[in-house]
Amino acid sequence: MGLKDEPFLEQAPRANGVYLLSDPTPFEALFARVRAAEMRIRTDAELALIPDGTGLWNADEWRLRARGADRLLHALRPFTSGARLIEVGCGNGWLANKLHNAGFDVLGIDTSTEELEQAVRVFGDGPVFARADPFDVDLPAHGFDVVVFAASFHHFMDAARTIERAKTFLRPGGRSIFWTRYSTRPRPKSKRPWNAADFTIPTWASPKWRSIATRIPFDPFKSLGLTSDPRHRAWIARCGASVGKHRLSATWCCTVNRHSPL
Repeated sequence: MGLKDEPFLEQAPRANGVYLLSDPTPFEALFARVRAAEMRIRTDAELALIPDGTGLWNADEWRLRARGADRLLHALRPFTSGARLIEVGCGNGWLANKLHNAGFDVLGIDTSTEELEQAVRVFGDGPVFARADPFDVDLPAHGFDVVVFAASFHHFMDAARTIERAKTFLRPGGRSIFWTRYSTRPRPKSKRPWNAADFTIPTWASPKWRSIATRIPFDPFKSLGLTSDPRHRAWIARCGASVGKHRLSATWCCTVNRHSPL
């Protein structure tokens, strides 16, 4: 039985191909404004080619993402074709579709109705897409072999609670993968706070932006609800999660916590 045959989806309302497991939230509109400001809304034609970002303003970033997706698939080799995977925070569905094409039975969930509808338009009969908050919806307990948070983990305020929630989705022997981002550069020798310039600045960044970046306060560990203490990374490993380093540009420093007050 495939995911589409599961009672929790069969009994759910559906609009424009998206299963509606959660009501819309104020976060959806707020996050849409952030995405537009960051110029991250893709046309259907552009999305169909992703992760090939040739010609896009952030083509360098998409090359990194493509390599990261390939590494993710490499890590998932132990799972057989048809294994069930849920991507939490799937956005426009490009990665969910790549995982589907690799043989996984994929459920992509997000709170952005607009992006989910675009995913259905572009990727057709690929993954299943649903508007759902993982904390507010009764998703099948122990119903998935893999849980993936790809650049979405930082939107959740409570890191420990999020990891524990992910574990409830997993079957015995399953795996949670938190593909997230934080600075890969050493901590500055000075005691000054982190800023955006401590991140890898891409080749397309202008000198003006590089200057501005030094004035943007941002602690990548704090955004995860963690600190830079290596013991936290060990704690995450004990929770059954994989934390991957991802070199990304300072433009990624604008984040919104899913459960923060508006």
